[in-house]
Amino acid sequence: MRIRIALALVCSVMTLSLLPATAAARDPSPTDQPVSTPTSLTYDAATVVQDPAVVAAKAADFAAFTSRQQSQLATPLVPSAVTLIMNKYHQKTTSYCLAASNQTILDTKFGGYATPSVKAGQDAIYACTGTNVESGRQCMNAELQKHTRTPSDWLYTNINVTSSSSLWNYILYDVGTYSWPTFVRVNWDSPYWPDHNTGTTVVGHASDAIGYDSSSSAVKVYDPWTYVQTDGTCYVGPGYSSSADRACHFTLSLQNYWNATLGPEWY
Repeated sequence: MRIRIALALVCSVMTLSLLPATAAARDPSPTDQPVSTPTSLTYDAATVVQDPAVVAAKAADFAAFTSRQQSQLATPLVPSAVTLIMNKYHQKTTSYCLAASNQTILDTKFGGYATPSVKAGQDAIYACTGTNVESGRQCMNAELQKHTRTPSDWLYTNINVTSSSSLWNYILYDVGTYSWPTFVRVNWDSPYWPDHNTGTTVVGHASDAIGYDSSSSAVKVYDPWTYVQTDGTCYVGPGYSSSADRACHFTLSLQNYWNATLGPEWY
């Protein structure tokens, strides 16, 4: 597990780019509920079980992609900026960040994962995933296999990214080439994470990279803790809503995203 702690809590001097699709609001007194904290996502690398053939095939494809990308910097293989259109769902309980993340991806791709309600959809997914990252990945892949048409269809593999540049390449590969989000477990209370409360604790939390902008090395991040307020603006902050159904995304610099990560990632 990677834990990156900011020296001297530089929250007050760092810059966070908060540019969601709608105006971002950090309201200290949200109308629904006061400041709360998500249930922390757990992860134990020893529990990871993956199909070696799937891992090898995807690793080879990713290696070929990065090689071509490096050799064609003047004419990149992927667009310079992408934001995936997603059905972004707000986590319906403080424990449901992983369930909401899986729901957002599955419902966007296939539909039917937010019926008869967003909460009911998350209840069903949470019964499989709980708050364990590896359980979440295995449950995600089990659902994806229900829709599989060919062996090359998308399945998520577990990795532990070792640098911000490597994270960037995985996002370009997933989002820019195949139009799938990259799953990243972050520290919700990191001073580099927009939602954070005190910036002094470690709280594992689900996020998905759903876009990027190469011109500014920025990542478009869906965070299930965020929610769309009744006036249509995006709430980004430590307050929690139990009534909202829709979440939103914000723009975060690659370096700040990397600084907030705990690992693992799925690609």
